[in-house]
Amino acid sequence: MVLCSALLAALSPLLLVGCTSNPADASEAPSEPKTMALPTVDASPLNELIHLADGLKIRNLAHHEPMLWTSGQLTSEQLQALSDGGMFVFISLRPADENGAGWEEAQMESSFADYVRIPIQGKRGITFENAQKLADVLAQHSVEPTIVYCGSSNRVGALFALNAYKVDGLPADQALAIGIEHGLSSLEPVVRGLLNL
Repeated sequence: MVLCSALLAALSPLLLVGCTSNPADASEAPSEPKTMALPTVDASPLNELIHLADGLKIRNLAHHEPMLWTSGQLTSEQLQALSDGGMFVFISLRPADENGAGWEEAQMESSFADYVRIPIQGKRGITFENAQKLADVLAQHSVEPTIVYCGSSNRVGALFALNAYKVDGLPADQALAIGIEHGLSSLEPVVRGLLNL
């Protein structure tokens, strides 16, 4: 018993050293507890959708804003893959009777996505009124992944240019640049005329 008490007395200072701070550190303020940085994995649904869309080889596909894509005509397989992958709104600017169009509504009946058709009849359909129709639909779905398409994205770009000018109030030259960025090509002279350029 005496041996145990002596041993405990000898070990006490050593045990206390492990439990107390270093006297040299006593003047320093206590530091914030350190946290280990965990690796982050970016697996958000939006980033998955971006990756999916990029891999589908969609004609003239462009991703402009976090929730907005534009493109040329989608195939049945592309439309299905985008719908399954989280694209929530599909806006076609092609009349249903235009060659290669009109089949999408039937395919989308079993989908949770919204399908909207704003029929733009070539040059005649490039109007501020139709641009406003597109702007209204886009405003209703501004927080949902949306793709706007036509045959080549030419009509898409034309209406985006008119929106930028009339709805957003941008100068004509900037509005035209936005149209080109969104796919405007052969309809540029029509848009220039409407923008007084």
